[in-house]
Amino acid sequence: MRSIFSNPWVGAALLVLGAGLTLWLLIRLQIVLSFLLLALWIALLLDPIISWFEDRGLRRSWGIAITLTGLVLLGALGLWLSFPVFLNEFARLSQNIPRYQQLLIETFSPLQERLGLDIPGIVSDWLTRLRTDHQFATDVFSTFWSPFAKLVQRGLSGILDILVNLLNLMLVPVIAIYWLNYRIETISTKIVSYLPAKRQAYWHERILEIYHLLGGYLRGQLLASLLLAAMYIVGFYALSTPLALFMGLFAGIANIIPYLGVFIGLAPALTLSFLEHGDLWHPMGILLIFMVAQVLYGNVLAPRIIGDRIGLHPVTVLIAILVGGTLFGVLGLLLAVPVSAVIGLFVREYLEGRPRHAKRSSTSN
Repeated sequence: MRSIFSNPWVGAALLVLGAGLTLWLLIRLQIVLSFLLLALWIALLLDPIISWFEDRGLRRSWGIAITLTGLVLLGALGLWLSFPVFLNEFARLSQNIPRYQQLLIETFSPLQERLGLDIPGIVSDWLTRLRTDHQFATDVFSTFWSPFAKLVQRGLSGILDILVNLLNLMLVPVIAIYWLNYRIETISTKIVSYLPAKRQAYWHERILEIYHLLGGYLRGQLLASLLLAAMYIVGFYALSTPLALFMGLFAGIANIIPYLGVFIGLAPALTLSFLEHGDLWHPMGILLIFMVAQVLYGNVLAPRIIGDRIGLHPVTVLIAILVGGTLFGVLGLLLAVPVSAVIGLFVREYLEGRPRHAKRSSTSN
């Protein structure tokens, strides 16, 4: 008697059901998975350094201790050097806020006159009605209080979420250190031991290939993003842009997720440049800096540092990021390129294997 699972329709239904369940779990657990993914990223970034120490006869635990101590000291040095600059930049920005407000008034006054709006008069009439019309005041109070009450309610529940996320964040280095205690070959051997013997060699090779692909991509992307941040910082300082160091680091490091730095860094840089100088030439310079930096990144930094590690077209990368961010939020942004790269790896292997398989079949016939 044939098993029900031998029916192709049952197999397809189970596959769809499994995919749906996986999707549901990813959505429900995306916060926890984001922290686990961050720990995995740290392990991927640091593993070559620790393996270098191990290959030279040092115990892996000592390699982890030396590497983490060096990173902490390097981070403390960077914070010690940059923190006074950050304080000075934000202090200057706060001092210039009245000037920025005056610039906005002068800029938009012609628009106000052209539209025939008397903004001070409108505000005065609104305040007078608020004092004299009880029903109007009640409606206004209800309108403003309802969102505020919801905000307070969310804020109280959000405090617990923040505490939970802080706890998860503290667990990230612990999980990363646990993973770093083992070489990828040991981990892969343990994983494939649960598979049928005839498939173990294949999947062991694939796991190592995926590991080196993702690790090389992440390390290359981090280095390229740091160089991109340096270009932004130099350009922003050359144009006397407020918060030059902060904005440059922010836009550059965000490029670890491809193109994200441009999306979230361009608008603030343009706004601050306009408020500081009050003309269009400096914002145009900011736009030029982003364009030149992205051209250098796409044609020089990425090919030389990252190379063709992931084998994906830039348009495919952009689509993957948009889809991943839309479906899974932060987790989707982090996973979009690595998951697409792994899928592309298996697709290329399948497409390259089909002609060979067809050739072997025709020869045997």
